[in-house]
Amino acid sequence: MDATADQKIIALASQTGGVVTMPAMQAAGVSRWTVRRRVESEFLDRRAKGLFVVNALAADRTELWVAQIGSRGAISHESSLRLHGAPIPGRTVHVLVPKGTDNKAPGSVVHETRLWFDEDVTSVDGLAVTTPSRALIDVVRPLHERRWTSAAQRLIRDGSLDPDDLIVTFQRLDRNGRSRRKETASLIGIVAGDEAMSESVLERVIFDGLTSRGVPGLKRQFRPPWYAGIRGIIDIAEPIGKTIVEGDGRPWHLTTDAIENDHARDREGARHGFLTIRLGWREVTKFPERSLGEAAAIITARRDAALRLAS
Repeated sequence: MDATADQKIIALASQTGGVVTMPAMQAAGVSRWTVRRRVESEFLDRRAKGLFVVNALAADRTELWVAQIGSRGAISHESSLRLHGAPIPGRTVHVLVPKGTDNKAPGSVVHETRLWFDEDVTSVDGLAVTTPSRALIDVVRPLHERRWTSAAQRLIRDGSLDPDDLIVTFQRLDRNGRSRRKETASLIGIVAGDEAMSESVLERVIFDGLTSRGVPGLKRQFRPPWYAGIRGIIDIAEPIGKTIVEGDGRPWHLTTDAIENDHARDREGARHGFLTIRLGWREVTKFPERSLGEAAAIITARRDAALRLAS
C-alpha cells in the first residue's frame, strides 16, 4: 500500500467529516487505480459516483457531509435546525438545492427550490447549512405549531436567531412567490417582536432609496385609475411600467391580520396590469441593498419594456 497516498486522502477527508471526492483526490496526485484499490481494501467506502468516505474517519456528522458535498447544496429543514441547536428529534438528513441541480446525496431527502438565495446559507463547523430563519420557514408544514414555536424561541433565547431576520426572510420568499403565506406569518407573529415604523418615514426611505439607485418616473401618493370613488392612495408608483411599491411599517400582528386585504388589493392592481412590490421596514433598514436593489431592478425592467413597446 502507498502510505503517501493514504496520508493525502486522510488530509483531504479530515477537513470534511471523513468525506472525499474523486476530483479532490486526483488533484492531490492520487490516481483512480489507487482509489479502486483503497475501496477494495475497505480503506474507502464508495457512497456515490465520485464520492467516498474514509472509514477510519467516519463520525456522527459524516452523513451530513456526504449529503452536503454530494448534493452541492446546503443542509436544511429539520437537519439545519438541529445543527443550530434547536430541540428537533430525528436523524433524517435534509438537503436544499437549487432547482435543476445534478446532485448525488445518497440516503438523504433532497428538496429542490427555485427560491435559492445565497444569504439563506451559512456555515456550521464547515458545513454549508441554511440559516435558522430559512430552516424555520421551510419546516412550517412538517412541524406541529407547538414544536415550531418551541424551536424558534429556543434559537432566539440562545442568540442563534434574530426575530427580524425571520421576518426579512419571510418577506423575501413571499415576494418571490412562496406559498403558505398566512400560515407562516401567523407562526412568526407568535415569536416576533411587535415594533412599528411610521408609514411616512418608511415611504420616504423607500422613495429615496429607489431614486438613489437610478429609478426614474416614480410618483408618490399615487391614485390609480381604478380608485375612482374609492378612498385611498398608493405610496409609490411608476405608472409607465405599471409598478406599485407599498411600504409596510405596521407592527407584525397587524401585518398578518391585513394579509387578505393586501392580497385583494394586489389582485385588483394585477387586473389593471400593475405589479405590486411590498417592502417591510425591517428588510429595508437591515438589508437595503438586497430589498431596494431588487425592487429597483424590477421597476426599471418593467419601465424599459413598456417604453420599447410604445416606441
